[in-house]
Amino acid sequence: MWLTKPKHLNELGRALCSFLFVADVLFFLVLTGIAYGANVYFPYFEPGANINTPPISLQAGTAGTSLIYANGTSAKVSAVAPAPTPTYYPNSYNIVTGTYSSGSVPGSVQTVDTSYFTVSSAGTASSTTSYNPSSYALLGSTTLVSGTSGDLVSDNAVYMTFRSYLSATSGQALYAHNENTTIGGTAYRLQKLDSVDSSGTTLSADAGTLGRKLMARFVYQLTGVASIPASTWTIYYRASQDHVNVESLCNVDILIRMSNGTVRSTVATYSANSTTLTGTAGWVTLSGTYSWVTYNVVDQTDYLEIDHYRVVTKVKSGYLVNLRIDDNTLAVADQTRAANINLPSEYTSEIEFTGSSNTQLWHQLVWSVDSAWTTDSVTVTIQVYNYTAGGYPTSGNGYNSYTSSATANTDETENQTITTNPTDFRNSTGYWRIKIKGVKSTTAQFDFKADWLEFKPSHYTEYSVSTEFTLSTTINTPTQLNFTVVSEYDISSVSVTIQVWNYSASSYATSGEGYLAYSSSGSNETKLFSISTSPQHFTSGGNAKIRLTGVLSTTTQYQQKANQIKLDYSYYASSSYDYVLKIVNQVSDSWKIRLRAYSQSNIARLNNCTIYFHNDTDGTSGQVYIISGSYTQQTGPWYDLPSSPAERYIALTLDASNSEVSYVYVYLDVLVPDKTTYAQYILTFEIT
Repeated sequence: MWLTKPKHLNELGRALCSFLFVADVLFFLVLTGIAYGANVYFPYFEPGANINTPPISLQAGTAGTSLIYANGTSAKVSAVAPAPTPTYYPNSYNIVTGTYSSGSVPGSVQTVDTSYFTVSSAGTASSTTSYNPSSYALLGSTTLVSGTSGDLVSDNAVYMTFRSYLSATSGQALYAHNENTTIGGTAYRLQKLDSVDSSGTTLSADAGTLGRKLMARFVYQLTGVASIPASTWTIYYRASQDHVNVESLCNVDILIRMSNGTVRSTVATYSANSTTLTGTAGWVTLSGTYSWVTYNVVDQTDYLEIDHYRVVTKVKSGYLVNLRIDDNTLAVADQTRAANINLPSEYTSEIEFTGSSNTQLWHQLVWSVDSAWTTDSVTVTIQVYNYTAGGYPTSGNGYNSYTSSATANTDETENQTITTNPTDFRNSTGYWRIKIKGVKSTTAQFDFKADWLEFKPSHYTEYSVSTEFTLSTTINTPTQLNFTVVSEYDISSVSVTIQVWNYSASSYATSGEGYLAYSSSGSNETKLFSISTSPQHFTSGGNAKIRLTGVLSTTTQYQQKANQIKLDYSYYASSSYDYVLKIVNQVSDSWKIRLRAYSQSNIARLNNCTIYFHNDTDGTSGQVYIISGSYTQQTGPWYDLPSSPAERYIALTLDASNSEVSYVYVYLDVLVPDKTTYAQYILTFEIT
């Protein structure tokens, strides 16, 4: 809006018009001042002038932080004047060696107090010792066949051999076979647990005379049989007679025969009598029972002997009585056999080995067993005694179960590595126990052949701890880096190194500046060191890294406790903010602008505060200067703001002596060219 003083008035009219004009201008300026948030200043009244409050606005810059108030006529700018020696503390960490225990960054490493950032050391070198059994215990009825515990020291096919024992019996059948064996110079037929396996043989005797006729003697060797428990036997006879007028029955004698042919014991005679076979000449299956009483075997080379007889009770001259054996064309139910004899069905070998070892703090235990079995497919269990749990484990660490080779006498090596609580598997004096058990469902005794048994613990002989701390810093090029490290190791004589990362070399310093080595005392120690030669190599992108490492030959774990890690960062401090505000002309009129400082707070810390205008074509215009804490220029010269579209920029250069806060309060004066009336925009500069 433009206001023009009217012409061609008389003197009274001219005076009245002047009064109204001034009132109108004042009213207009007050309104526009309120509308734009600006102060209006006119040092004197100019008759006939066209007056307008400048329609320009403030916009945020690209540097610092700007807060633009309502209508864009006032603003607050925040910028940082770097202090030349700020102090930094770690803001992150990386544990290179060891495990986190307690503390935080930066909270635990800012001041020397009772709060620590604590890392527990980890083993970095170890010693391993092999041990072998020094004694053994036979479990169950296992027996030693040969060898000593000294044979278990190496895997060399020299065995310590143990014989299994009968661990279960079941009612089984002994089948009459035609195969022969000789005992004491006399031939006997065999009775076997296996069913018949030939086309059959018929044994015959004369039916022309009365009495008992021996058909055959059958034997079963008692190898591996400690006793034959009581049971009711059933003897089955596959029998016939050649004529219907013959009458006969079947029975047996039972005895124990020694391996030299001598009878050790006659157990029963005329036993297991069948019914009388009469009125038939065909083959039938007869049976009889006998109540067996438990017999304890005297010598496992003895034989169980069953002698089969036919008893002729009605004769017929020229005819025979018969017994059929080993005929695989017959059903099992029709085989000649002795059933429900309690004979071995399972054998077990079980041995516990014992040895000694050290009492160090183990971090690993490896046990190994190399062995063989004289039969195939034995179910084997190896267990290491857990002294903490108070028993042999049934799964997990200290337990292994497998089935031995399908080929008898095959050496196999089993082992296990234990890394979780390996010291559970020894007692307080270092003794350990390993139990080996083999079980098989079989009728034949077998042997366990132990070749090599090793118990091999490892313990740490060196512990190390290393923690890397990262500090976020200014990006200014340093002139000197001053580190303070206050730390403690809870054991003395730890070899400690403190190293600063060299970004140029991509490695930690190993000598000279950025490197410090010493031996710990066991209490809090303060170490100071500086980097003044090429300190810029030890920072990058606003970061610095420092690593604390401790190494000690010991079998005892210890802790690294960082109390304070501090970096005093010296540099040439100066920052430019181009630009912090933009002045935008929104109309076709041209203006002049300047900056005028009218108040301030705590500017004594400012080594340099330069506030200036610039644009893309006219260079710069210094407006406000504060040097060494005092104004050297408080009001700037007028600067052109052309008609729209036009923009001018406010920029800063800052340098401070500390990290406090300063305020500079400035008017942005906006003047109509060739006039003295101007608007005042309020700008606040907050400098930290």
